[in-house]
Amino acid sequence: MSTPNALHPIARACVMALALSFAHASRADEIPRFVVEPLWPKPLPANWILGQVSGIAVDGADHIWVIHRPLTLLDDEKGAIEDPPASKCRTPAPPVLEFAADGNLLRSWGGPGPGFDWPKNEHGTFADRDGNVRLAGNDPADHQILKFSVQKFNRVS
Repeated sequence: MSTPNALHPIARACVMALALSFAHASRADEIPRFVVEPLWPKPLPANWILGQVSGIAVDGADHIWVIHRPLTLLDDEKGAIEDPPASKCRTPAPPVLEFAADGNLLRSWGGPGPGFDWPKNEHGTFADRDGNVRLAGNDPADHQILKFSVQKFNRVS
């Protein structure tokens, strides 16, 4: 099942709760009120869809980093990647997406590459003030934390 902006309802609620927690500062004695923003993020390019969202982080520039699990999408959700396409359905987005606070996608990347083993089950992300993004996996075979900067990949452990 897909939604107009390619996020599952639970993923949308998680992303919005985090984004709105930074957007709506309140006095210390008030209880925060969170409201789902149904149009955040803006529609993704290339008919992309997200799988299970397993991590959300906000960096020093207030960009929102989302890591998801493309392999959790059901076959009928990703029929457009088959050859020939089984449907005019959606295709999995790259595992890592960076959004501006207004919901515009700034960049996306991820998956296996030279010099490192991509996690079998993406799980958790952290963005620091220096522009580095760390991510890990929680499959029994995932024994590492990957650190990426804008310029290059840096293995952490």
